[in-house]
Amino acid sequence: TERPAVSRIEIEGNKAIKTEDLLDSLRKAGIVEGEVLKRATLDQLEQAIQRQYTSRGRYDASASSEIIEQDRNRVGLKITIFEGSVATVSRIAIIGSNAFSDDTLLDEMSVTEAGLFTWFSGANNYEAEKLRADVEAIRSFYLDRGYVNVEVSEPQVELSENLEDVFITITISEGKEFQVGAVNVGGEIPIDLSQAIGEMTLQTGELFSRRLVNDAVKTMTNELGNAGYARAQVRAVPEINNEMQTVDVTLVVTPGPSVYVRRVEFRGNTDTSDVVLRREIPQLEASVSSTAAIEKGKINLQRLGFFSLVRVSKRPVPDQPDLVDVIYDVTEQASG
Repeated sequence: TERPAVSRIEIEGNKAIKTEDLLDSLRKAGIVEGEVLKRATLDQLEQAIQRQYTSRGRYDASASSEIIEQDRNRVGLKITIFEGSVATVSRIAIIGSNAFSDDTLLDEMSVTEAGLFTWFSGANNYEAEKLRADVEAIRSFYLDRGYVNVEVSEPQVELSENLEDVFITITISEGKEFQVGAVNVGGEIPIDLSQAIGEMTLQTGELFSRRLVNDAVKTMTNELGNAGYARAQVRAVPEINNEMQTVDVTLVVTPGPSVYVRRVEFRGNTDTSDVVLRREIPQLEASVSSTAAIEKGKINLQRLGFFSLVRVSKRPVPDQPDLVDVIYDVTEQASG
């Protein structure tokens, strides 16, 4: 006989995870309404649901399934879930941190050890996803403080026998502290960027920081944007010298075409005319696009006191890579 098709999947007992998220994980396991049911997939079904709950710290969660026979070679699936309780983090051990105290690093984490108020806030509830983000937060903390070769291990997670307490161990290999070496600008440079380079906080001899590099990219991109290169891209290329403990940074510029503003539009201004608003906008139509002028227009509109919210966006003109429209969306203050 032919294998029956699944006509309906019913899930009950779930509060912590939405039904659609559970159905999504079942879909990935090959269990979908309308598809043929293979008996072997029932085990996969229960495992797929359990994996979902385990990733959220519910290690004692379980799922049972019941097949409900129907006519025309179809079956219904009824899945009953016991969600169990969330395992809580009892201890976080950090190994290898010499430059910073454990408390300093623990402050960077969203997962915390059990404390006086954590039962109320749920901050010590264990979630694998939160812990992964915390590992990246610790890594970023080091990268912003000169430790370019830092390595943060995949955390070791141990579980108590009653499946309620989690013990986490994070191992760090700090490496050495690095300084900024040479800062160079490369690529195709369409304008004089010496002023922007002087304003950057990324300077030779400073403690290396990934944040400073990102700020430098932003400064350079804004300077190019102010000169009409609204589609310019700036890429930071670091070169690590382990012997000298320095990082040379080259900011590679790809300017793209010079961009002009075709139109400046206003939306949402029912009580205030476009003419009044246009007086406040330094960015002119049919002129080179300037990031600073467009942003100054937004600030000027906010200062008028007519609007509770001002947003600005740039809209590319179809088939015209060198043209954009600038749109100011305003929300007028409630009168009275």
